[in-house]
Amino acid sequence: MQNDDDLPFVSVIVPTYNEEKNIARCLTSIKNQDYPQDKVEVIVVDGMSEDNTVTIAKHHKVRIIENKKRIVGNAMKLGVEEAKGEIIGMIVADLELPQKDWLRRMLSPFSDPTVCGTLTFFGVCENHPMINRCYHLMGGDPTIISAHASKNNDSLVMTIDNYYPTGAPLLRKQLVLEAGNFKSFLPRSEDVDMSYRLMKMGYKLVFVPDTFVYHLYVDCFSSYLRKTYKRMLTFVKYQDLCEFKYVPKNPNNKIKFLKSIMSFVAIIGLLSPVVKGIRKDRDFSWLWYPLIVLSTVAFQGIIIASNVKGRKLLGEFISNT
Repeated sequence: MQNDDDLPFVSVIVPTYNEEKNIARCLTSIKNQDYPQDKVEVIVVDGMSEDNTVTIAKHHKVRIIENKKRIVGNAMKLGVEEAKGEIIGMIVADLELPQKDWLRRMLSPFSDPTVCGTLTFFGVCENHPMINRCYHLMGGDPTIISAHASKNNDSLVMTIDNYYPTGAPLLRKQLVLEAGNFKSFLPRSEDVDMSYRLMKMGYKLVFVPDTFVYHLYVDCFSSYLRKTYKRMLTFVKYQDLCEFKYVPKNPNNKIKFLKSIMSFVAIIGLLSPVVKGIRKDRDFSWLWYPLIVLSTVAFQGIIIASNVKGRKLLGEFISNT
């Protein structure tokens, strides 16, 4: 294990907006890390919350910065500008770090100068709602998974050649600044955009084995629908301004994507993963799978078809297939 004197200073940035239900759990899990307290700072960048988020955060003795734009991309940009550490962390308020040595382990790969950031895995918390457990057991958004499938996705090292849309919770601050910092206008996917830009510069991301976080992404079906709707609107509106393109360009990935969409609307394509998932994980939250998939595909189809930019993206996808 690395000597405490050799550990880097880490600035953990927590973007918030009306997170009174989650912020205490998040900040407590950061504070409980087995890491020298004089080598870590927590910066809460709050988007003018209208609940008790800031009041609760103050009790945890963290730095608090106002994010008047109420945009996550701007929150991260402000946090990076204020950060004192050579390593920056992005921990959203609905994340929890259950492993006390998580931060130490996540820093190990940074001994390699070609590593720009480290990635962790999502654990499944038994106390979370079934729909949230199902979402993480299935790996997240089903259409993104199918659109960017790669034979190299199982590798612990991620480069520009096998990049899967994900954001790194820990990054080198200097490289983030060299890449131009986070885009302040992005309300979502700012982490994906940054990770992709860094890999275009020739760096790599590394998954740290046996590390995980808990993410309370949704607590009910209406919450999932709201987030899916907002995520898709952001994708359509800002696709031209993001480095990473969610619409797959690789012909093989396009074919996989189309096949998966066809299987999603077929009964067997919806039921087979449920049966396999329950057998493998012994978790009946997989019963949510059909509803999650159908609602995602339906929402995305409606938004793309009813939006000028969406129809343009669809046309480009079809014409190049």
